Amino acid sequence: MMRKKSSFPPLPVSRLAVFAVALAGGLRAGTQTPDPALEQGLRRLEEGRTTLDDKPLAAAQDYFRRLTEQHPENAVYFYELGRVNFYRREAVDLAIANVEQSLKLNEKSA
Repeated sequence: MMRKKSSFPPLPVSRLAVFAVALAGGLRAGTQTPDPALEQGLRRLEEGRTTLDDKPLAAAQDYFRRLTEQHPENAVYFYELGRVNFYRREAVDLAIANVEQSLKLNEKSA
């Protein structure tokens, strides 16, 4: 049985492993104080993820992009932006880069 050739370029295994570990571990587990901005973005992300509707995912992507610009020190915002990019399947390299930035900001987050 022949496998269909992927249209995505191959990713370096190390970068893909970092992304997979971060997604599996969930960076929010270390978050203890309520963050209303985070919760608002997560609602958008969850709506798009569960309905497979791109509109809320696009809104979540814009929302988390703005949060990372306003709060470049916040590892969780970068992680969630990476998740949105991954779910939208349009920017896997960008998703990995966002998770890597999250880990740079807080290496114990994954």
